[in-house]
Amino acid sequence: MIEILLFRLNVAISQGVRMKEEKVNFYSVGTRCSGLVWLPDDYKEGEKRAGIVIARGFGAPKEFVSPGFAKELTAEGYVAFGFDYRGIGESDGTPGRIVPLEQAEDLRNALAYLKTRNEVDPKRVGLFGDCEGGAHAIYVAGTYPKVQCLVVMNAAGHFDRWMRACWGYERYKKWQKRIDEDRKNRVLTGKSCECNVGEFLTWGEEEKKDWKILLEKFGKPKGLGGAISVEVVEENLHYVPESVIDQIECPIFLTAPEISIVVPWEETVSMYNLAKEPKKMWIMGADVVSSRYGAHKYGEGYIKPMSDAFISWFKQCLPPCV
Repeated sequence: MIEILLFRLNVAISQGVRMKEEKVNFYSVGTRCSGLVWLPDDYKEGEKRAGIVIARGFGAPKEFVSPGFAKELTAEGYVAFGFDYRGIGESDGTPGRIVPLEQAEDLRNALAYLKTRNEVDPKRVGLFGDCEGGAHAIYVAGTYPKVQCLVVMNAAGHFDRWMRACWGYERYKKWQKRIDEDRKNRVLTGKSCECNVGEFLTWGEEEKKDWKILLEKFGKPKGLGGAISVEVVEENLHYVPESVIDQIECPIFLTAPEISIVVPWEETVSMYNLAKEPKKMWIMGADVVSSRYGAHKYGEGYIKPMSDAFISWFKQCLPPCV
């Protein structure tokens, strides 16, 4: 069920770019999710524009990067939509329950919501996903053939393989033992032990510094850096979005920074090799991206070479107007 519960219209002005912002709610499996719709300032009533759903990464609220990137998209004539997964930001749900298949369902319903908008041509909607949001974008595009264009930034295609590579074998085996013990406890008590995001994800030294900046800026409650459970770790390890990437029929652009430690670029290469044509891949060198989180200007958007490349692909495969 999808329904708008509240309506608010603002005009966002930044760096000379104007766009209209509307706060909305939609439902995903009965849970209210919060979203922001951004319209081009030159939009005229009755027009049908192409729409882009922006899917954020692990625990990130819709206010992180999405508004900055939306300014770039709306400047080109697109309608953009960012949202909070259940349990994140302003959405209802259990904080810290970052379960991939549940979030993929939220993304699928965000896509369905955008198609109901009068400003959007329901046959011309694309997805943009960053990090885990990119994994969800791949999974949704592969299981819900209603997507016309896809851009994925620094996503993992096989989460068990990804984490085994980042953790190392000894740490991986310790986690397997911890997960087995936690599952026994869950079936007896209904509760999972709590752990910190830092125990699950692995960052390089520069990424750790940047992560602290993001936490200071966006905060921990129901957003970046909050506590998760061992059950959440287990659910993530079971996630294999690349298993459906060969089912994607739309054009796909896969990108990753070469310097990323949190998600190594090899994951992008693996997915590219499995994807159908038309496809494109860009492994960004250190001369383009010198810092993983600095790449999206510490939450304010994407650096120009990246945003230009992303939007170029959308314009080539899914023009904003027809």
